[in-house]
Amino acid sequence: MNEKKLERALSPESQGLSSQAVLDFIDDIEKNNLELHSFMVLRHGKVLAEGWWQPYRPDVAHTMFSVSKSIIGTAIGFAIAEGKIALNTKVYELFPEYVPKKISDAAKTLTVEHLLTMTSGKVETIMYNTQKTGWISSYLKAPFISNPGRKFEYASENSYMLSAIIKRVSGQNAVDYLNPRLFEPLGIEKPFWETDTSGIEAGGWGLELKTEDMAKIIQCYLNRGKWNGRQVIPEFWAKTAGEEHIPKTPGVAPDHGSGYGYQIWRNSVPNSFRFDGVFSQMAIALEDYDACIVITGGEPIESAVLEAVWRHFTTDFKNEPLPENPEALEALKKRLGNLSLPRLPDTKRRLWLENRINGKLIKFPQGKKTSILTVSDNFIRSKKSGELNNIRFCFNDDYLEFCWTEKYDECRIKVGYGSNFLISTADIAGVKMTFASSCAWREDGDLEVWVRCIELAQVKKLYFSFKNEKVRLKNKCEKGLYDLALFGMDFKGVKADDLIKKLAKGAAEAVEPLIDPDLTGEFFEPIF
Repeated sequence: MNEKKLERALSPESQGLSSQAVLDFIDDIEKNNLELHSFMVLRHGKVLAEGWWQPYRPDVAHTMFSVSKSIIGTAIGFAIAEGKIALNTKVYELFPEYVPKKISDAAKTLTVEHLLTMTSGKVETIMYNTQKTGWISSYLKAPFISNPGRKFEYASENSYMLSAIIKRVSGQNAVDYLNPRLFEPLGIEKPFWETDTSGIEAGGWGLELKTEDMAKIIQCYLNRGKWNGRQVIPEFWAKTAGEEHIPKTPGVAPDHGSGYGYQIWRNSVPNSFRFDGVFSQMAIALEDYDACIVITGGEPIESAVLEAVWRHFTTDFKNEPLPENPEALEALKKRLGNLSLPRLPDTKRRLWLENRINGKLIKFPQGKKTSILTVSDNFIRSKKSGELNNIRFCFNDDYLEFCWTEKYDECRIKVGYGSNFLISTADIAGVKMTFASSCAWREDGDLEVWVRCIELAQVKKLYFSFKNEKVRLKNKCEKGLYDLALFGMDFKGVKADDLIKKLAKGAAEAVEPLIDPDLTGEFFEPIF
């Protein structure tokens, strides 16, 4: 067996799960229009079922959002085991150059454990502007809204400070520190992790992992830190990090109010914990079943995804192998091989219009925020892109070559026609990204282009209308601000009735054009 790959079971039934249960889970997800990109089910350390909704695929890493917190927490576990820090290490003492002459009592008591449990008492500072310099100084100078240890307030800045602490006590960035300790032993290729302007990993976001990478890490936690008989994650950390260090929160959505560990969430299902990132990045450990569920996605309504997991994977695991069911297993294999996100229709090409605009330069006003990336994907980056401009459409028999510029880059990708998406790469803000792209002519005469970076969570939909020399570009992002607002209310325990939902929808529709504006431009070269 290749020790770098998880072992695959012969069938779900061999490990006490029916193939039909997995089929029912997929039906549940698709029936409820929940956008997943991949999933993997493990039991007794073996993969029972796995699938990727095209264009997502197993060999491309996916953004983890706040799953990153659990990985930086793991780095802290290693640092504690090596005696570099302790849970009660004072944060300000690690950064004496930033400490003011007059330090508050709250600052004197802030510890590493407060950061791990999201009880620092700090107000958010960094996420308002991730492009600013001096994140450490900004955090330490920010006021306290409560004394450390008194109140749970989920803030990514706490996780960033854990990353800064790893750099301070080890002399290495988090990725370099974790590589020989976690990634290499588990057979994980050294991953990409977004950094601040000084090169320190963001900690609370920005990590990219493949689905199987995430499965290996959560399985290692479930095994009390062991991998193939070797202790990889320190045993005390693998055992305690997922335990309840912050008690249950009444009135909040069940799976965000069931307690919190050291950068790890407790679940409403007993004896289980999870890594969790927005848009449904999840790695779930079910201790009572010796099972793990791993998910990547673009779905903001996480509670709906978790409820589907609980429906199908907490009642259907059996203690003994089930009778083999070749028919159901074959149906499952076929279904897993044909998973796909929605695609554009195969419409007729408008050759007369293509000939007129082919290769012509389209220029838009400068200074706009619009990017080929979605707002949520671009917002948290320390090096943001934007100023989408200088577009050219070059139509070929089999594909459209789509060219554009952004702040830092000149880009070109191949775009398939209709339901046929094409894969190509482009550098955006210093990062090479993989795009799955397609286009189609709409009945109203607009050209619709879907551009999906498959390392990220969302698809950008661009609608181009042409009238004489003028070009109008309308932006749209599926699962946008409204869905994120619903997630935010659910996260905070706000009961969203029809009126609140209506107000949230109206607010989202008013704000979206401001943060990702439509553009009006013209052909720089005459098309007639």
